Amino acid sequence: MGSTGALPAIDKAVLGQPLHPTERRALTGWLDWMQNASNQQRVTYFPDQPTAEAEFKAGRLDWIPCRSTVLPNCAR
Repeated sequence: MGSTGALPAIDKAVLGQPLHPTERRALTGWLDWMQNASNQQRVTYFPDQPTAEAEFKAGRLDWIPCRSTVLPNCAR
């Protein structure tokens, strides 16, 4: 959600604070992106990064997005 600019809007919404129109647009844009991804075949969401990495290491996934901080773990 950070790359779509929705993270500040999520933070404010969780705190019960009102959203500015630009924050609302960022949030709905992220939700649209999530809906589009959900409609695609063979897209799987995992509860956390370690689970995704474990599935990748076990050979059950061909590809996962990795942050630069976890690249050494993904390469193993």
